[in-house]
Amino acid sequence: MGKLLVVGSVALDTVQTPFGQAEDVLGGSATYFSTAASYFTSVDLLAVVGEDFADQHVMFLKSRGIDLTGLERRPGKTFRWKGEYTYQMNEAHTLDTKLNVFETFRPKIPESHRAPSMLFLGNIDPELQLDVLRQVKRPALIACDTMNFWIERKREALWKVLEQVDVLIVNDAEARALGGHSSLVQVGKTILARGPKHLIVKRGEYGVLMFNHKQTFGAPAFPLEQAKDPTGAGDTFAGGFVGYLAATGNVSEAAFRQAVIFGSVMASFTVEAFSLDRLRVLAGVCLGLLAAAGCVSEERKKKADGYYQEGVAVLNTDQQSAYVAFEKALKENPRHRDAHYYVAFIYANQEKFDQAEAEIREAIRIDPDYPDAYNFLGQVLIKQNRRQEAIAAFRKAVSYSLYSTPDVAYYQLGLALEMEGDMQNAKQAFEDALKVTPSNVPQAMVYLELGRVHYRLGEDGKAREALARAVTLDKDKTGAVSAEAKTLMERLKR
Repeated sequence: MGKLLVVGSVALDTVQTPFGQAEDVLGGSATYFSTAASYFTSVDLLAVVGEDFADQHVMFLKSRGIDLTGLERRPGKTFRWKGEYTYQMNEAHTLDTKLNVFETFRPKIPESHRAPSMLFLGNIDPELQLDVLRQVKRPALIACDTMNFWIERKREALWKVLEQVDVLIVNDAEARALGGHSSLVQVGKTILARGPKHLIVKRGEYGVLMFNHKQTFGAPAFPLEQAKDPTGAGDTFAGGFVGYLAATGNVSEAAFRQAVIFGSVMASFTVEAFSLDRLRVLAGVCLGLLAAAGCVSEERKKKADGYYQEGVAVLNTDQQSAYVAFEKALKENPRHRDAHYYVAFIYANQEKFDQAEAEIREAIRIDPDYPDAYNFLGQVLIKQNRRQEAIAAFRKAVSYSLYSTPDVAYYQLGLALEMEGDMQNAKQAFEDALKVTPSNVPQAMVYLELGRVHYRLGEDGKAREALARAVTLDKDKTGAVSAEAKTLMERLKR
């Protein structure tokens, strides 16, 4: 997981929409971006605020794990923006802007922030964006935003910025203003010819278009019953987009398309409430989404592994404590396949086979090449009298050439086939189990079942031979296998 640096504005907004009003609430491009990105990766924020910036806002940003080393507090007032929206929510009408301390903001990158894995330049003065680029080591990916004010007044400086960035993220009006054409396709060609490898055009409720030199990708906006406040939606999109790429370290075409989807989903949350109110309560929602995409942080993975090891240590002596530990592991990392496996094991021991099946199938969904899970799934299905499904699961387990304990699955497969009356294939399964060395199933048990199958097939000589081997190899103190083998041998004498 990479470290992401964002440079932009932190503001206090007053917003009026047809659905209500909010005064002096937390806003600013860097705020929305960093909050969205923090659900994916570690974020360093570089911005300036005044002495009126409330401690509660600082605490919120810190609660998201955002590094505020670069958040400068100066005498004076924080940047303020006042705007309103009509029912045509795609366009904000600015009523008042007071730059305050932001007017003299000159980003100074702390030494600890000068080698980010990825960088996002918010829609600040292009001259300042160029200054930031001079202060940092070239990261794996640079994305930036801009706005009509800079397009109109500092176009040449902006083009110099775009020569050095990988991704430009703007709305459709800004894209047309910069590209000088009504057609977004033509705009894409013009802008890409001047430097950036990717152009992403935000189109509000109409979704997103992404252009590069090879292809065009479009994604719809997530449909909502009601959007209360679209302020910051574009910056939230950018945070989700770049945050996902930083979390995965993947900048392939497929990853970019996936990142567009994550950005769109994050933006859809933002517009459901004023300010960042919806983004404050996403932890539970996002965990599953991000984990499904492989975006669990290394820190959470380590915590999950620690809880998992705690569970394994007490599994044979205290299954309740083991269950609690495994559940803690899954809370940190829902994609911990082995934790799902052992939760299934505990449910099966409690004869909660439906729950056991759900957990083991989740382990398989996480890792479709998990032979132990297929074997255990088969055992759970047997308990539910779903033998044909169980047989398929056992066959899947033994199909993996690198499976370390295939004799376990062969043995279970033989038992299932025997219950189904398929003696020929059961015999083959038990014989395959005996070929595995070293063995993981007591061979006395395998020879007992092989003898039973020979007996049912009328192969008395082979049955006696297998049962005799079962008696010889039985090392268990109870002698249960020997006793059953001898009973079958007595039947053969009659």
